[in-house]
Amino acid sequence: MIDEITINTFLDKRRMKRDNTYPIKLTIYFDGHKKRYSTGISVTEIQWEKLNSKVSKEKSVKEIKDNLEAIIGKAKTIIKNDIPEFSFEAFERLYKSRKSDLNNVFISHSNYIDRLKEENRLGSAFSFKSSLYSLKEFVNKEELRFDEITVDFLRKYEKYMLAKGKSLTTVGVYLRNLRTLFNQAISNNIAKESKYPFGKTKYQIPSGVNVKKALEKNDIIKIFKYEAEDMSYEALAKDIWIFSYLCSGINICDILRLKDENLVETRIIFIRKKTSGSSRRNHLKPVLVRRNPAINAIIKKWRTLPSNSGPHIFPILNGVEDQEKEYLIIKQFTKLVNKHMNKIAKEVGIDKKVTTYTARHSFATILKRAGAPIEYISESLGHSNLKVTENYLDSFDDDTIDKYSKELTNFL
Repeated sequence: MIDEITINTFLDKRRMKRDNTYPIKLTIYFDGHKKRYSTGISVTEIQWEKLNSKVSKEKSVKEIKDNLEAIIGKAKTIIKNDIPEFSFEAFERLYKSRKSDLNNVFISHSNYIDRLKEENRLGSAFSFKSSLYSLKEFVNKEELRFDEITVDFLRKYEKYMLAKGKSLTTVGVYLRNLRTLFNQAISNNIAKESKYPFGKTKYQIPSGVNVKKALEKNDIIKIFKYEAEDMSYEALAKDIWIFSYLCSGINICDILRLKDENLVETRIIFIRKKTSGSSRRNHLKPVLVRRNPAINAIIKKWRTLPSNSGPHIFPILNGVEDQEKEYLIIKQFTKLVNKHMNKIAKEVGIDKKVTTYTARHSFATILKRAGAPIEYISESLGHSNLKVTENYLDSFDDDTIDKYSKELTNFL
């Protein structure tokens, strides 16, 4: 039956709203007749043109398009599964009852998770999945509307999470996720801007305590000199940590994705996974790392293992093709590295938590204390969102790279 029905969207320009937008209507054609239904979404003429353009869309327009596709999907589901024999009256009754789903924070949350997975932003998807579970547990009901999220609601939710043992950092992450959804709902005319509960004069999302993560030189020396059992998980964790420290603070996910093709002459060249999905990916700069004997020794040790017949330098992701499975393996491996690095730290007398992030922070701190320009450090870390990096120099010459690379090991 759905093949006999046409569904599309229409910009109703008969009356402009106060914010210079027009409502988008859902149009149903059946048996020579048509009827239009409200979607609850309004856009400007420019936004409407962008929605129907084939070129890459900006984030706000993509969010509108995603919501429109969700509405069309609901309409198709109603027609295909819920109406034995189509009639406009039966469709309208079911459509109006389900259109309120857009104002349901839980459904909005789930839709956004699906979108993140489609874009292969699995870290963000798992973050939103955790915040959705937390929010559902807090309200303990089937539906939460955007207009129920008030300053008082947010304060109670923060207090609830802290009482459950969540850190301020986690509280901040969950509430920023909720703020993202609220902003999206406002841009799609689902929530009212006048009801926005976040801001300096309203509710302010707490920030986690910025604990110093970098190690001093004498502690880094202890890690380098620690003798781990050959080819053990402890040895792998130590090598991964040192590799990250020496290679511009490269993240674990980027280390495990390195292949032979990333080894170019005397360098390692790669694009950070964190920025590879950016809308500005055509303008991303690769991270360049000058290899030294210590880096080469680690690469040779793990690349030439008889069991490492796959394409990766480190044999953790070989044979893994599913993106979600890959993400979970990297997450689990990171925990393994952190577990062994903290054991090593305890063994050598380092009175500080040592994690993969510690390697990245230590790299940046050692270079900063050596007098390296902040622009060089930013470029080395692969920070694509810092204008100061993009405007300073296109890249640093080999002499500069060599000079500051030596600072990472000259105290050993």
